[in-house]
Amino acid sequence: MRAKSEPLVGIRLPSWRHLPLTDLLIRFGFGAAISAVAAIVALLAGSRTGGILLAFPAILPATLTLVEKEESDRRAEDLDVGSVLGAAALGVFALVVWQYMGDGSAPLVLLFATVAWFLTAVVLYLGLRLAMVRRRPLHKGFAGNSMTIRKARQR
Repeated sequence: MRAKSEPLVGIRLPSWRHLPLTDLLIRFGFGAAISAVAAIVALLAGSRTGGILLAFPAILPATLTLVEKEESDRRAEDLDVGSVLGAAALGVFALVVWQYMGDGSAPLVLLFATVAWFLTAVVLYLGLRLAMVRRRPLHKGFAGNSMTIRKARQR
C-alpha cells in the first residue's frame, strides 16, 4: 500500500541507485530475449509477423517474476489475468487498424480502433466480474474474491 503523501505516478531518479542489480538484469534479460525472438521470426517469416511479436510487452514476464518474488503469487496472478485481458483488447485495436487503415483517414481509423479497444477491455472486464460472481472463477487467484462476493450476497 502506498502512503498518502506519495504521488500515484512519478519518477525519482535517485531511487534507481537502490534497485537490486539482479532485478535490473532480469528485466533486461527478458526484454532482450523477447526482442531477439521477434527479430528471428521477422527474418524467417517476414517483418509483419516479427513486428506483431514486438507488441508483446517484453517487460511483463520480468515484472510478474519480480512481483511474485517481492509481493505474492496472488498479486502476480491478478496482474497476469489483467495483462491477458489488456492484450486481447490491444489485439482488437490492431485488427481494426489493419482492416481499415488503407481505406480511411488515419485519424478516424485510429479513433475507431481506440473505441474498439476500450469497449473490448470493458466487456472483457465485466465478463470476468460476472464469472466471479457466478462462482466460476476463471483463475485460481480469483477464488477468494468470488467467495467474498457470495458471502456478501447471502447477508
